[in-house]
This record gives sequence, structure tokens and C-alpha cells, in this order.
Amino acid sequence: HNGVVFLGGPGLDSDQGQTSTRSAFLAFDYNGAFLGQSAMEDIDGYTVTDVRRWLVYDDVLYCGVAILDPATGKTRGAILRWYGDMADPFKFHIVGFTANEAGEICEHNGRLYAGGWPTDNLPVAAIFEGPVVPEGGLTPENATEWDIKWMMSQYETNPMNLRMEQCSMLRSYKGKLYWSMWYVQYAIVASLSMANISISTPKGIAFILASMRQATLWRTDDFSDVELLYGEENLPGYDWQTGEIIQPRPNAGGYKPLYGRAGMGRYFTSYIWASEEYNGHLYFGTMSPEACIE
Repeated sequence: HNGVVFLGGPGLDSDQGQTSTRSAFLAFDYNGAFLGQSAMEDIDGYTVTDVRRWLVYDDVLYCGVAILDPATGKTRGAILRWYGDMADPFKFHIVGFTANEAGEICEHNGRLYAGGWPTDNLPVAAIFEGPVVPEGGLTPENATEWDIKWMMSQYETNPMNLRMEQCSMLRSYKGKLYWSMWYVQYAIVASLSMANISISTPKGIAFILASMRQATLWRTDDFSDVELLYGEENLPGYDWQTGEIIQPRPNAGGYKPLYGRAGMGRYFTSYIWASEEYNGHLYFGTMSPEACIE
């Protein structure tokens, strides 16, 4: 944006991006010349610990990040606006606070929306709505004007699963806001170990079938009515208190999928991460760890 190319993510001290205490931002010019680096340790008094999506809207650059709140010592999220230039590329200010890490960000009907990743501040993924973007873009005065519009707990019934489900795609298309929630399927082995269950036993297989989740796809216009496009009407689970398998029961919001089952009908569709509009249609890119599991 304006001649500057950014590259960013969690710092080298991170554990797959989950326990990072700092971030790594790199800046280049449009010819590839290195402009500098920053750990973003003091953005309006907060330390940035991760950065994910970037968005240019109305000629203003924004990005969704995770920040460490010095008042609580917990990780939460924020929307940053870039005020820098090639001479000072790391000049950002917070224009939105979110209770989750702002893992996804997009514009929809004149507002910015963020898709959350669970944090110790709010261990349930959520969708956040910002105020109407004023002329000239969001400013720090808008930072506290972000609201939770939807939470994964309105669908998921298993508390352990809630901590491992997060927003993986956010897209405005033909007047509707689409988002997907993904489940860290490869964590199922660690979950088995935590439950002290062998994968080679009937209970181990039952645990996998009860705990495994696939990507869900959602749609709304203004959150007055939320549609589940691909998902499960009934969800099984595992009771960590009793060690018993929970038989399928209606999802928390009573949603019925409009088009099909979670994962778009494929059991190992872990996430929908990429989306793109082309020739009047919306396309999705998915990931399946099926080959790894086999």
C-alpha cells in the first residue's frame, strides 16, 4: 500500500502462533528493498503478538492482530490502521478492540467486520462488527465501538471443541456476509492423550467420531437472521467430567443446514480458508488432513 509491502506474523518465540509474546513485522518497498523490521512492542501501549489479514478499504490500510493487554496480562485482539509511509513504515494506531484475536477482517455494507480466534481473554470464537466507516477511515476514537454479533457457542455444544474452533474465512458477497469456522482436526490425537484413551480401542474410535468437527459455512446480511449453509443439525460430544460419549443432540442454536453437512459433505474438510469472486460466482479453497491421517 502506497509503495510499502508488509510481511508479518508471530515472533520467533511462538509455539505455532499460539503462545507468542511478540510479533515480527517486515517492510519492503515496491522494488523489494528492505525498509526495516519491528516487533510492534508498543502500539498505543499494547504489544502485538500476531498479525493475520490485511485490508485496504477506501484507500486506508487496516490489519487484524492479537495484542497482549498489559492491564490483564491476557491476549485479545485489535484492528490496526496504518499511518506510516516509506520513511516510517511501522506507524500504526488501534482503531478497534476485539475480545478475540482478529484473525480475519473484511468490509461489508460500509462497516469492517472481524472474525475471532479464541484467546484466554475470550475462549470462544466470535464475529465482531465495527461502526460505519466514516469519511477518511476509522480512527482511534472508534476503538471501543466494536460489538460481538455472533459467537460459536450459538452452535457448538462441546466446551472442549469451542476452544479449538475459530474463524477461517470472512467475505462479503452480493450483500451477504459469509464466514467459516474451522476445527483443528490434527489436535484430535492430543485430545485422545489428554483423555487417556487409546486410539486402537472402540472407545478411541467413538471419541474421534464424537469429537471431530468439520468446517462450517455461515451467511447473514445484518445478523437479524443467520443461516447455516453447511453444518450439522445434531452434534455428538465427549463429557470430560464423566468420560462418557455424548450422543448427537441439536446444536445450540437449533440451526438446520441449508445446503448440506459440515465440511461440504466431506468428513476431513478441516477448513475453508481462501475465497474469491470470479465471473459472478464465489469460490472457496479448502484443506483436508485426510492424506496425513491415512
